[in-house]
Amino acid sequence: MHPATVQEGEAFFRERFPEATAIADSGQELYRAFGLARGTLTQVAGPSVWLPTLKSLLTGNGASKPIGDPMVLAGQFVAQDGRLIYAHRTTHAAEEGAWDEMIALAQAS
Repeated sequence: MHPATVQEGEAFFRERFPEATAIADSGQELYRAFGLARGTLTQVAGPSVWLPTLKSLLTGNGASKPIGDPMVLAGQFVAQDGRLIYAHRTTHAAEEGAWDEMIALAQAS
């Protein structure tokens, strides 16, 4: 799910993750349903974001124009049989969930 239009999301995923299936949620109804909120300026561009952003830029992951609402914080979720079996809501823009745990849960279900 992403907070952009269908067209913006299709262009983004076609370039970066073509095998992904994504849902456009430009009205952010699903974001609210999953408890994801708009971050503060500090959560999106504050000191906790600077070092991870610099590391990302130095490893070749260039900055791009944001799509959708860049103030919306992310989350990672794994669902099975209509219920969430993993949920992580970020506290700042550079934070990620436990990818290994998510993959293991998804593969086990």
